[in-house]
Amino acid sequence: MNEEVPPKKPLGIMIAFKLNPDISPSQRTQFYRRLTGYIDFSNYGKFRYRRPGLLDEIPHINPIKSLMIIAQEHEDKVLSFLRTEGAVVYARKMLLEKEDLEDLSEKPEGND
Repeated sequence: MNEEVPPKKPLGIMIAFKLNPDISPSQRTQFYRRLTGYIDFSNYGKFRYRRPGLLDEIPHINPIKSLMIIAQEHEDKVLSFLRTEGAVVYARKMLLEKEDLEDLSEKPEGND
């Protein structure tokens, strides 16, 4: 009996988070700016600057606003950030498909 063992699929981390509902809208905006980055305007909109956030340096898949899928190697950095910001975090390991690996191998692009 010589059965082949299928190759192991790489693991990723699925992270869902929720902010405290009591925080102010400006605190919520600041949190998302630190997480995702933003475009800053100066001189009455004449100049635009891309201000980076944490996810600008980490390849990720963001299917919906408070859910992200990242490579396992970035788990500590992202979870530490979210917990420091006071977010309630739910994180689970998951198997990555071929399409997921392609998305996670690319450097994220700025949203200009």
